[in-house]
Amino acid sequence: MGAKNIYERFVWFDNQVRAGRYPNATSLAEKFEISTKTAQRDIDFMRDRLRCPLDYDSSQRGYCYDDQAFSLPMVYLSSEELSSLLIARKMLQDFLGGAWGRTKLAT
Repeated sequence: MGAKNIYERFVWFDNQVRAGRYPNATSLAEKFEISTKTAQRDIDFMRDRLRCPLDYDSSQRGYCYDDQAFSLPMVYLSSEELSSLLIARKMLQDFLGGAWGRTKLAT
């Protein structure tokens, strides 16, 4: 499954949390027709890698945010895409810091 589909699940889950609906792995799995294990891995990824401040509320049997100011990153990049972006940034910095960076471009 592509990153776009995974990110769609993240956005849906985030919206459900913000709406106070206390989503969980089961509701995520049912909405996107995935296994509950995959859904739980998505939730774990959101918490651990995207640093979503998710708390499980056992009385509601679902998740909420412990920081309402949190916002989901607008763009999701795979590790390969992120690496490429960082390399390109470094190359551009080196390019602009060299002889080309010291000359003014004609406008």
